[in-house]
Amino acid sequence: MRYLVINADDFGANEQTNAAIIRAHRDGVLTGASLMVNEPGATQAVELAHANPKLAVGLHIAVSNGAASRQHSSISPDRRFQDNPAASGIRYFFSLKARREVADEVEEQFNRFAKTGLPGSHVDGHQHLHMHPVVWDAVIRQCEAHGIRRIRIPYEEWRPYSTARLLGRRLEWLFFRALRQRCLRTLSGRGFTVMDRVYGHLESGNMTSEYVLELLERLDGRTHEVYFHPGAPHAQKLSRDSEMDVELHALLDHRIRERIDRLRLVLTTYAGTESVTADR
Repeated sequence: MRYLVINADDFGANEQTNAAIIRAHRDGVLTGASLMVNEPGATQAVELAHANPKLAVGLHIAVSNGAASRQHSSISPDRRFQDNPAASGIRYFFSLKARREVADEVEEQFNRFAKTGLPGSHVDGHQHLHMHPVVWDAVIRQCEAHGIRRIRIPYEEWRPYSTARLLGRRLEWLFFRALRQRCLRTLSGRGFTVMDRVYGHLESGNMTSEYVLELLERLDGRTHEVYFHPGAPHAQKLSRDSEMDVELHALLDHRIRERIDRLRLVLTTYAGTESVTADR
């Protein structure tokens, strides 16, 4: 048996993203979404999640390129984190004050998610900054406190489909692979569910049907997550005149579902993979 989780990030970012995610779930292959609890569309996203209980909603921790729960020294006067995750990461690493503040921020985002009444499918991070050692340790403490032991750790082969930003993506890929080893060590013996492979970083915003069809053919683990950003500003449009982006189009593409069926992949959620992933 091979299992496939298809997730959408940035749920709650705005109404456009919310609409794309719900459409991809109702009419396509999307099984889960990750909620940004501080963004303008969060309240609507929670309402939509309750109206669509088969959508497995997790927490999308944002400590860069997003809104904060409260005002503190790590953010701008309008309560926004820096857009650049590297700059944010450097600050969290070297400033003791920033470390305390980011730990408080992570706790507050978990608390806000708990107040939604949603079960809490999984946890991941905006721009994957949840893997930063300081942020990661705070996230794992809150995961255990809130009873959520399913977490994303990106892990994919270096097989980019497009040629844009090859050097930058290569460096990011190497950085995430190094962080993955630390993350896995900290989870040893603690009963967390982690996917064998997690795809979406190398072609973020450009997860086309053609790329996903090729990707499905080479999945070689037992458990896999493929994540998308349907409706997000950085998702590329199908064409200049199209309202739809390539990621929503892929999630709705009947060829993707047919390929999943032909390959006998079990389309599921994080909870559906626990029996084969916990404590690996």
